[in-house]
This record gives sequence, structure tokens and C-alpha cells, in this order.
Amino acid sequence: MLTTIGLLAALIWADIGKYIAWVTVGAPVAIVCWVWLRRRLEKRRQKGRASPQWISRHTGLEL
Repeated sequence: MLTTIGLLAALIWADIGKYIAWVTVGAPVAIVCWVWLRRRLEKRRQKGRASPQWISRHTGLEL
């Protein structure tokens, strides 16, 4: 929906429409990149954490 509005704005309003089009057409791409990066960073953080079972098995400490 946002992309369609941006493309129509570029066709209807020549000067200001091109700026509206850049923002509205670029917004979905920016959102996808942001979500992708967040998921990768979250996976990397979870991968780096040791589980309580691993800690107790290797250190003898109960958590």
C-alpha cells in the first residue's frame, strides 16, 4: 500500500512527489533490512549464551 501511494505521488505531484516516492518506496526495503539484521543479531546472541545444563556439567555449579 505504501509503495503504491509513493508511486502515485511521483506521478501526480512532480516536485514534491519524487521525495514522497523515495521515502515510501524505500520504507519497505528499510523495514525488511532492519528486521533481518535484528533476527541475525538475536540468533548470534543466543548462540553465544551457555545453557544452564552446560554450565553445571562443566563447572559443577548448580544454577
